[in-house]
Amino acid sequence: MEIAGWTPSGGAPFDPPIDDRFRGRRVKHVRFPHVYLGATYCKACVEHQIVSRAVVIATGITEDGGREVLGVMVDDSETEVFWTQFLGSLRERGLAGVRLVIGDHHLGSAMASRKVMLGAANQLSSVRDCAP
Repeated sequence: MEIAGWTPSGGAPFDPPIDDRFRGRRVKHVRFPHVYLGATYCKACVEHQIVSRAVVIATGITEDGGREVLGVMVDDSETEVFWTQFLGSLRERGLAGVRLVIGDHHLGSAMASRKVMLGAANQLSSVRDCAP
């Protein structure tokens, strides 16, 4: 269905879906010395079954404190292979100069960030522990 030149994907009729444009955009327009990694699980319908899926996100923090979502990816679980693929895709899109990776230190994300974000320090986020 099209309404005034827009499709359900949110773009013009021949544009790629918004998520493809978002996932493929370059991230080297500004430096992100700090990157927050996070994950949550949500239910999804996969092959006519409701299953739990990992949704991971990377948020970049600029030198002046601005924040930008760098990427989002979905998979079955938070394995090291999955995190490595996700972080590698950010590097391929231009992410460089990361000095600090902040996350919950799920084993998969911690191992992947050490492999992909060479030279960056890792810090445990305590945000999760602050919930009432």
